[in-house]
Amino acid sequence: MQVSGAEIMCRILAEEGVTTVFGYPGGAILPFYDALRQSPIQHILTAHEQGAAHAADGFARASGKVGVCIATSGPGATNLVTGLATAFLDSVPVVAITGQVNRALIGHDAFQEVDITGITMPITKHNFLVKKPENLAQTLRLAFQLAREGRPGPVLVDVPRDVQTALIDFEEARLAELQPLEPDAERVAAAAAAINKAQRPVMLVGGGVINANAEYDAMHLCEKLHIPVVSTLMGLGAISAYRQLFLGMTGLHGHERANNAVKEADLILAVGSRFNDRVTGERSSYSANKLIIHLDIDPAEVDKNIDSGIGITGDMVATLNALKKAAQPHDLSSWWDKINSWPGMDDDFG
Repeated sequence: MQVSGAEIMCRILAEEGVTTVFGYPGGAILPFYDALRQSPIQHILTAHEQGAAHAADGFARASGKVGVCIATSGPGATNLVTGLATAFLDSVPVVAITGQVNRALIGHDAFQEVDITGITMPITKHNFLVKKPENLAQTLRLAFQLAREGRPGPVLVDVPRDVQTALIDFEEARLAELQPLEPDAERVAAAAAAINKAQRPVMLVGGGVINANAEYDAMHLCEKLHIPVVSTLMGLGAISAYRQLFLGMTGLHGHERANNAVKEADLILAVGSRFNDRVTGERSSYSANKLIIHLDIDPAEVDKNIDSGIGITGDMVATLNALKKAAQPHDLSSWWDKINSWPGMDDDFG
């Protein structure tokens, strides 16, 4: 059975479990909007496309699902850029769907034609220009898979107007789920051995812990080893602030005790953090006289900002559980005595 590309777009959104989209219509995306009227998916009209991107980002953070934003071609698409950059830097799963001028007009400076895939290449996990109607369904399915699998992030799909109006054979199908990457056993063993020898270890939890739903796994590891925990801004909430092991947020806007612990540590176990400059400050002094063990789903993050002595990439839950089995608690009483001599979070706020 043949249906329009616009209807296929709505069907794929429903197939992916999308119930709400945020957007602002325009000429190049109108076929999709016509099809959306017949869909049960709720559309929330924003006052500006940038608001749609930020709303999709916020929806994804609050729900744990992929956020979806819609814009037309040209200025509509470019208005998404700030929101997409936010989602990219904070690893938030967002799919942006933009309209594009008819395929025959691409490259001819047509009215409201902009190379949005080129513009957003540095701030998206991946992006697509759908040139063949028969590729539309699988491209959208792949966009959702890329947005949520591994390290989450935004993906943009640019759909020419004539692809939206084309009649296409549609088949219901789903892409095979990507299998989680298992951590390297030798690196896990080396990390565990280093943790077992450390006299002043600190665990740094970042947003990757929350993205991976690994909060309990991180908590169980730090409780077994009885090591102090500090957090990045994106990692807040991964470890309860009511737990004795939690020293607070670290970095430029962090707590004194947390920053002192990082400075005095001889080992930092960084879990799902990209070592933003607001966390590290001067990077050469941040890592001086200490071993950095970096756990992350994204190999590109390891050694990007801070040189790690041991970098482990793979599924976060599997990596934390492997470390929990291999690492053993040892006496850190003198380290805790020193930490407790510093002002705590309550002292920071009077």
